[in-house]
Amino acid sequence: MKKLLNFVLDYRFTPWVLAALVVVSYALSIPAMGFFMDDWYLIWYKHIFGALQYPTYFSVDRPLMGYFYVAANFLLGNSESAFLWQVFGLFTRWLCAFALWGFLKTLWPNARRQNVLVALLASVFPGFTQQWIAIIYSFFFSCLACFFLSLTLMLKAVRTPRRFWLYTALSLITGVYAYAAAEFYFGLELIRPVVLWIEYARGVPTFRGRLWKTLKTAIPFIIAYLIYGIWRAFFFVSVNHGVAMTDRIKAAPLSVLGDLVQRIYQAGVDGLVNAWVNPLNLDNYPGKGIIPLVILTLVVLVFAIVAWWLISTSKKAAPEDEVSDKTWTGEAFWLGLISMVVAIIPFWAADLPVDYLYPYDRFLLAYLFGSCLVLVALLDHRKKGLLLLAFLVAVSVGYQFNLGIRYKNSWEQQRDFFWQLTWRAPAIEPGTLLITEDLPFSKYYSGPSLTAPLNMIYAPELDSHEIPYLLVLQTQQKEIVKTYEPDQSVVYDFRSFVYSGSTSNLLVFKKPADGCLRMATPTDVAEEYGRKGALEFWQAAIPASNLGRIIADPPSPVEMPERFFGSENRDQWCYYFEKADLARQNQDWTETIRLYEDAQAAGFAPQVDSEWIPLIDAYLQQKDYEKALQVTQSVDNTNANGNPGLCQLWETAQESEPGNAEAGEALNWLKCSQ
Repeated sequence: MKKLLNFVLDYRFTPWVLAALVVVSYALSIPAMGFFMDDWYLIWYKHIFGALQYPTYFSVDRPLMGYFYVAANFLLGNSESAFLWQVFGLFTRWLCAFALWGFLKTLWPNARRQNVLVALLASVFPGFTQQWIAIIYSFFFSCLACFFLSLTLMLKAVRTPRRFWLYTALSLITGVYAYAAAEFYFGLELIRPVVLWIEYARGVPTFRGRLWKTLKTAIPFIIAYLIYGIWRAFFFVSVNHGVAMTDRIKAAPLSVLGDLVQRIYQAGVDGLVNAWVNPLNLDNYPGKGIIPLVILTLVVLVFAIVAWWLISTSKKAAPEDEVSDKTWTGEAFWLGLISMVVAIIPFWAADLPVDYLYPYDRFLLAYLFGSCLVLVALLDHRKKGLLLLAFLVAVSVGYQFNLGIRYKNSWEQQRDFFWQLTWRAPAIEPGTLLITEDLPFSKYYSGPSLTAPLNMIYAPELDSHEIPYLLVLQTQQKEIVKTYEPDQSVVYDFRSFVYSGSTSNLLVFKKPADGCLRMATPTDVAEEYGRKGALEFWQAAIPASNLGRIIADPPSPVEMPERFFGSENRDQWCYYFEKADLARQNQDWTETIRLYEDAQAAGFAPQVDSEWIPLIDAYLQQKDYEKALQVTQSVDNTNANGNPGLCQLWETAQESEPGNAEAGEALNWLKCSQ
């Protein structure tokens, strides 16, 4: 037991502490997760063409990125398991923190406490909130790990003259790949001479000698850096990440310089201050329920354990494990600060905003190193510093854990959306474009990403770059459908996929946060779908909705891939609603009524007023005005916004039979005159 305790209370135990923090922060919710954002169409592309085609897929923007995914898919057995990819993402997160720790140990071998603190902060860095987009960011964490490994190998080359060129070659390969493949880290490469300067400061007393050795060692890296930079700026045109600053520099160099200074400052504040303060904002957490209690308990436990481990390990450290606080603080502070200044270069060149909030917090990955290093340099003052840093680690764990729950909830909403879609549309004519204003779970999804599962469901045998279905979120993709006049061509090209369709082949739908998916009919009232300022889209799009694109009774309805979406759950209200709305489309009024009765018998009822429309319409079509009125009067008539869809039904009924007493009573109940 004593041997085990001695092993735990040693800085050599750091990799296990990093692993524990990664698991507690990110892993607890991943068994219930799937794919998000770009991950969806990366899996889709591989599903169609195979992993060996990834280099072709990425050739238009990041040519080296595809080879990573060829290797990753080989390692994972070509798996399409979301769980396995999430685990792989956790591994690369840990690998990045471990590689950082390895580099720091090599640069400052006696600053063991400080090295550990930096690695602990890096493992839970709250400036990056997209860990669960695991396929994409496993690549970026791997590249950052390569960068740290490259710096480590460079230091080994300096210290091992016999193997100088071997280590230099390996350092050059891993370093160039890190910034050439990912580009996020192109600016970070400029800290390499600073690292060499710190290294040579210990053995070369003169400024001139130190400068000469630094430049001499850095020459191969500088040459490679310049070659890549020139090629990237002037010869290779990236489809998604073009260099945007060259023209602006020619037109107004002073303005561009001022913009650069402003960006350096703001990104530095975001990376060093806002990223760490944001987890303390209680608005980021749910206000009630058991989750806040779980988060608080987790934070307290992590703080207690990490603080105990840090203090106990620090006390057991040998004298040779300590360096002069003043010396280390100065070197670490300036290295971290310089890294945060140069990190802006690729994002400034591409005119991309850096922020501590989603979605642009992804660029703060380039600030992870500098932020953690500067923070430890500023706060590491023995016991008080250890407690404060342990607190930041614990709060960041709670923050990331809460984010994991948000991602899980978003995945479940997206999964339920597709189940509801298949119930409402058992098959869809090829060439159809599904469009809506927005989705309640769109924060972690986009139209292109949702197009992937849409085609996997409705075109499972697809083996072409020409895709039969496209999903558009108008708030994100206003440029795709510019007009809703009939027979207008709609063409959309993203990555290697191309959709060609027509405005006559639209399905307009809405998925509210608190209700079921609803397909719009051309005669629906726009006010039922959007209020006030949001009406413009619905007024234009609803008349173009073509329900004829839905194949109501196909020979073989689509089958949801359970490996992605889980088992079908028909024991819910939305199943009955979607089937009833489909029966209404077919004008099968008896079936519509039967489904509502079955839902009631099962204990289900509409969640929003508009979900009564198919049933009321069915009774009206059967001239059963009394039952239609009874159902209408069960609807909440205190809705300040009215019930435009229900009003439209009864107004139509009144027009068909002007003396209909039930119609007048229903219109009065619904306050339709208002």
